[in-house]
Amino acid sequence: MDLNAVARRATWRAVEAVDSAALSRTPAGGGWSVLQVLEHLHLMDSINVTRFREAAPLAEPPAPDLSTALNLGSRLNAPAPTQPQGAFATLDDARRAMAASHAALRQAFAEAESEGRADTHGSVHPVFGPITIRQRFEVIALHELRHLYQIYRILGSA
Repeated sequence: MDLNAVARRATWRAVEAVDSAALSRTPAGGGWSVLQVLEHLHLMDSINVTRFREAAPLAEPPAPDLSTALNLGSRLNAPAPTQPQGAFATLDDARRAMAASHAALRQAFAEAESEGRADTHGSVHPVFGPITIRQRFEVIALHELRHLYQIYRILGSA
């Protein structure tokens, strides 16, 4: 099963019929709008392309508990480079940018797999510590599913 593809399809299904006003509205208690969440996902995909391509050899394969990525009880602050800046005015803007960044992410992962680096190379994740490229690819999907829950909460409060 390709969890990244499943997560992305679920994200698009959640927002495809939502009007532009609801997509742009920030929750009453503060936080990001749906379009800002989508921008954050786009920025994460773009940054992870670089992380895949610049991954270093790991001395031994790490074994982090990636299931904690779905712990909805903990709030994490996004790193500055992944904070939304209002780049998307419409869902079409988001869809175009996200399609390009996600295709680049999938291509970078496919390259790492074909070069035999997916399970031997990696980088340090701010929550999980050292992880392989394959583990990071899984975390990206779990991260998107976590934000999908956030999107449903935002839309439910609108």
